[in-house]
Amino acid sequence: MPVFRPHPAFRPHVVAAQAKDLTTAELAALLWRIGDTKGEDRAGDDGGEPAVPAITWPVADDLADALAASLPLDEVAATEVAEDEPPAAMSLEEMVAALTAARLAEDETVVVDPPTPPEPTERELALAALLAAPPTLDDAHALDLLYLCWPRHTAATADSDLLAVANNLARFFGRPGKMPMATALAWRTLDPIAFEADFAALLGAIVGAIDDWQERESEFLILDFGEIDLIEVLFEALHPGRHQDVLAAVMSIKALSNRRQGLLRRMPARLRRAVEPLVEAGQREAALVELAHAEALMHRIAEPLGFAPIIEAAARAAQDLDKLMRQVAGDGAPPPPAPPLAGSLPLGRIGG
Repeated sequence: MPVFRPHPAFRPHVVAAQAKDLTTAELAALLWRIGDTKGEDRAGDDGGEPAVPAITWPVADDLADALAASLPLDEVAATEVAEDEPPAAMSLEEMVAALTAARLAEDETVVVDPPTPPEPTERELALAALLAAPPTLDDAHALDLLYLCWPRHTAATADSDLLAVANNLARFFGRPGKMPMATALAWRTLDPIAFEADFAALLGAIVGAIDDWQERESEFLILDFGEIDLIEVLFEALHPGRHQDVLAAVMSIKALSNRRQGLLRRMPARLRRAVEPLVEAGQREAALVELAHAEALMHRIAEPLGFAPIIEAAARAAQDLDKLMRQVAGDGAPPPPAPPLAGSLPLGRIGG
């Protein structure tokens, strides 16, 4: 007598809900897996899956209901299953879900949306605006963005992002759309030792452009306060020994006017502060070398054919540097003046 062996996890209401979504071929294969309602025993087959019979009627709701009503609920067959017959690999609900998922995978392509990028920060937006080519900013707005990216009192920073911003702003020196105050601030905030080559290259380009203007144009060149400030920042950041040519050429910029004398007068005091750490560390020779380079630059600027006020300021600065070199060398300050002679005293005090 043929025995029907239903799966214990079978639920007919699941079949009623999902069987109507299957094609006729899939339903026929499913009926063969679980056994048809006539009770035909498939255990004697040779293991191969028989051909699916052709079904000419559509799968309708009444057929799904009839299929659910014809199968028992959670019954276990009284007859023992042969030991050589493997149990069912999955429940009916799992088979229905697997067939449905396979059909969806064949008919539809699942499109996975790319992950949403995070919103840019306020600093990233400010940096992008400063690096735009050309920056669509005015000078005051660029200053605000610089302070947003690098807070006030930031000094001697080796940030490569700031170097990129400083170079981008300096490209418009003397051109429409220039931002002189923001440009000077960016270069003043950088570390002149870490970016010495960049400082020298920019000052050389500015001096070359202004010299070319002064030779070709009859109109006097007028520089903004920020542009003059930038030239002074670059001048005082460079080493007088390694960049003597470009530093001496700055004295030919007529648009700087008497600001050139100020650069020369401040040099002895700046170098005094610069060599103090060397003297305290016992490196007097290194300090003397630094001062000697600056003195040589002053002598080069004080050439006889130059502008008289500049010659005078350079000569005075050279004298102050010479005194500083003697102090660093240990010779000490010059001796105090001798006391006045007796013949120079008032007559009323002689012999008194």
